This record gives sequence, C-alpha cells and structure tokens, in this order.
Amino acid sequence: MNLKDELNYQAREFTIQWHITNDCDMRCKHCYIPHEIKSDNRNKLSKTRSMEIIDELRSLCLSWGVHGRINFSGGNPLLDNDFFELAGYASKNNIRVGILGNPTSLTNKNIVQKLKKLPVWRYQISIDGLQENHDFIRGNGNFKIALEGLDMLVANNIPSVVLSTITRNNMQDIPELAKLVFEKGVKVYDFARIVPTGESEDWKDLLPRPCEYRDFLLRMFNSYLDIKKHIPNARIGVKDPLWLLLYRQLGLLRPIADLNKIYGGCSVGINGFCLDVDGTAYSCRRMEVPIGNAQTQSIYDIFINSAELNNQRKFENIEGCCECDIMPVCRGCLAISHKVNGSYFTKDPSCWRDG
Repeated sequence: MNLKDELNYQAREFTIQWHITNDCDMRCKHCYIPHEIKSDNRNKLSKTRSMEIIDELRSLCLSWGVHGRINFSGGNPLLDNDFFELAGYASKNNIRVGILGNPTSLTNKNIVQKLKKLPVWRYQISIDGLQENHDFIRGNGNFKIALEGLDMLVANNIPSVVLSTITRNNMQDIPELAKLVFEKGVKVYDFARIVPTGESEDWKDLLPRPCEYRDFLLRMFNSYLDIKKHIPNARIGVKDPLWLLLYRQLGLLRPIADLNKIYGGCSVGINGFCLDVDGTAYSCRRMEVPIGNAQTQSIYDIFINSAELNNQRKFENIEGCCECDIMPVCRGCLAISHKVNGSYFTKDPSCWRDG
C-alpha cells in the first residue's frame, strides 16, 4: 500500500459540514441526532443568510489560497427545499459540493440527473455491516436500498463514498463489506468508530477496546492489501486517526518533518467546522460543544476567534499526546474522548499506545 496516496500531508482544503435540515426519512438506532428533533427546523438559517455564508467561504478560501468544500448533510439534505439552489450557488463559486445523504433519494432518477448536473464532488452513504447488522441499525430492507443507491451513483458517474460506523457488534462484517462495495465500483471506502451520543448515548460498551481495535485495524490493513491487488484504484480512507498509530508500529509511516506542526489526524480545529440547522457551529458534529453561531458571526470569526475552538486547539493538553511522536498526524478522536470520559483532553479510549 502506498501510504503517500492514502494520506496526503499537502492537501489544502477548508470544509464546512452543513446540516441544512433535520428532516429525515430514516430512524437509525445510532443516529447522533435524537429522533425527537427530527423534522424540527425551528430557527433555521434563512436562505439569504445561507447564501452569505457561501460567499464568506469563497472569500476566505481565496484569501488563504485553499480549496473550499461544503458537505451538505442533515437529516437528509435532499429533503430540503433550498438544497439545489444552495448547492448550485456553491458550485458556481468554485466550492466543491459533497453530500452526506441517504440512499433513499437516489431512487428518483430526476434527482440523480440534477445531482450529476451540479456536479457532486462526492456522495457519501452509510452502510454499517452486511445485511443483518445494517438492517438492524437502519431498518429492514435498507441494505438492499443502499446497494441499489450505490449502483445508481456508479451508473451515473457520480463519485461515491461508503462510510461505516464501527461497533464491537459489526466489526466482523467490515472486511467483506469493503470488498463488496469496491467490487461495485465505489470510489472510496472508510469507517469511523461509534461516538456514543444522541440515540446511541448508552452504546459506550460497544466502542472497540484498545487491543481489540488494533487487531481489527491490522485485519483491515491486510484486507486492503488484497483488495488493491485486484482493484488498484480502490481508495482507502483513513478517517480514524488511530490508523497512523498502526502505520507507525508497522514501520510504514514516513518521517514527520516538524513535530510542532499539524499535518493530519483529528480534524477538530484544523481545516473547517460544522454548522447545524439553526446556525450553531461545532468543531465536530459529534462533539456537542458549541463554538459559535453563523446567524450572527462570520465563518472567519467562528474559526479564528472562537474562545472554545481555540481551547480545543491546545493539543498539548491531550493526555498522552504531547509525549507521542505521531501527535502531528493523530491525536485520537476528541469527540469520543469527550463523550466517554467527559473531556476532550483525555486519552482516546481505543488508543493502545502505552507510555
């Protein structure tokens, strides 16, 4: 595996994950948005303010010399009446349009054609294991719908991404699932551990334990090597920062030029943030600590001047990380630490590094 292809230290992109609606046509058991607020869009950002936010993002990216991207999410962003207008405006302003959506919308051929016209940089859907595990979490019949949605994306040359949420209950499915989706023509496959929040508040025991998770990552690494032999263009995601700990221990991590510089790892405070329906900003949507609000603040002001976000950037305070030689590309998952231990400065509960 060519690590340079999997982790690009030189990537320069500022991303907003924008939850434009709470409307959703699914009720997944582990959703980080509580079901009782689904369809609750009170205090929603106006279309006028939303357009201004896109303008601000474009100006910020131009001034910083980086690419801009908006990952529209929800709920199901395609259920929002303003989605295509906002996405089209972003695209016309040279901002990449990503979608973190449901496969249900892909059964509508008119919608798919409109997505193709935008164009969509990537359309991400979630598949959380093989049929039994996926349907347990997302409802009977949804595994079939997800695969049909992928077929629709591939047939229309819309770049597709599959993301899995990992728990101790579905880990055994993931190697076979990765192979399945790559064989179907998916561009990128990735996974992330469960963050026990929202509907999954009581799922803390399903978070992989340290040595268990290391063994799982090693199995996935070997599975990816095999997949690459048959599908050379398969793009393996490294969303979970703990991949880098495994790479280091396998001797595959190239030297880090400057240990005082952040190159990758957990994205909190690094290259963007999240906006909720009402404009509340979070460094990560799964870490429910507001850092500002776009109703009254600019994108620049939130990202640069937020006292809370600047506190989260004190990475030297993360337990164990300041002594770790891969801190610039890892730092664990601050959201998991926050939900499990009550502080984002505690050690990632799945990190197996000692000392």
